[in-house]
Amino acid sequence: MIKIKEIIPTIIDFGMIRTEDKGALSILENKNIPFDVERVFWGYDLPNLTTRGFHAHRKTIQILIALKGVIVVNLEDAFGNVFEFKLDNPKEGLLIPPSFWHTMFYDENAIQLVLASHEYAETDYLREHKDFINYWKK
Repeated sequence: MIKIKEIIPTIIDFGMIRTEDKGALSILENKNIPFDVERVFWGYDLPNLTTRGFHAHRKTIQILIALKGVIVVNLEDAFGNVFEFKLDNPKEGLLIPPSFWHTMFYDENAIQLVLASHEYAETDYLREHKDFINYWKK
């Protein structure tokens, strides 16, 4: 079992198979990611420069993929270190550990796909920044 504190934010390259007559295909399998997928959700029809997120998780690990458009993801750890990732390639996904506060900025064409390690549970969310700091700084 993976220890949450050992997971760091990272870009995962799923690779791509491209042919002239059939376009491009990227493949994600559980063997390529550090968790079993329990939930999948997607966002689309987002107004230009929409900002979402403003939370962290206690347990849920996520992979965020920009299927279309651009998504800029800002991650912050409990010690104030900030990381920025620009997602604009559907063959790549950003691994987001639960121990990171995340904020996402979307362009008007963005379509987001998220793979999550746990089913939705409101109790998993840290929605207040101070609660996030207190929970993960232990």
